[in-house]
Amino acid sequence: MKKISILAIALFSTAVVMAQDYGTGMHIELKDGSVSTFVLSDIRELSFAQASFADNYKSFPIAVDPEKASTPDGAVGCHNGPYNLEGKDGDHLAGLFSPDLNSYFTTCYWDGHHFDETYNSYVDIDLEKNVRNIAFEIALRGGNRSSCFPKIVKIYAMNSSGQWVQLGDEVTGLNEKVDPVTHYAPVGVFTSSFEFSKVRFSVVQGWGKILSGTMAVTEAYWDCGHLAVYGL
Repeated sequence: MKKISILAIALFSTAVVMAQDYGTGMHIELKDGSVSTFVLSDIRELSFAQASFADNYKSFPIAVDPEKASTPDGAVGCHNGPYNLEGKDGDHLAGLFSPDLNSYFTTCYWDGHHFDETYNSYVDIDLEKNVRNIAFEIALRGGNRSSCFPKIVKIYAMNSSGQWVQLGDEVTGLNEKVDPVTHYAPVGVFTSSFEFSKVRFSVVQGWGKILSGTMAVTEAYWDCGHLAVYGL
């Protein structure tokens, strides 16, 4: 029994609150409040999958259908905002999930009207498949615009009760992680104790506050050229 307990705690050391053996398997309570029971073979399989994904997440791309993603009500990528060039700035969700960095995504939060107090400036994504592991990479708009690039991000997954559960810690300093050649920054790899198919990509802070004439951009305003999604 002791060996199983040590193994369980080793595998989930960053998330375990309690681990106890009930005879049929390890009953493990995680920091996100979920409780799961694993037998030894399950733990080995789960550990292997997580380790494999973390090292090779680019081998598991998910093609997101823009029609299966959404922003807060009314946040339509600045197509109808007062500061747009010819009434349009960006290609909204089609631009967000397109690898063409010139077909970009931008939010419309100049006055904070669509800013959520809990989840900030976010995009909800339906993966159309269940995963336990997810990773993101995000690219500069046009490959060179860094002024509004996300700086602090949180990732959430929806559990079976319809609640958003944060995965891991918030990611900071994304603007400092951009590869000068590819123009992408790794957001990170996130693992959940439960399967999920819906994720929330939440930008807590864009690349600072921008003042341009009478246009004051809130810190939640952000844009990017592409959000790449990977999952297993």
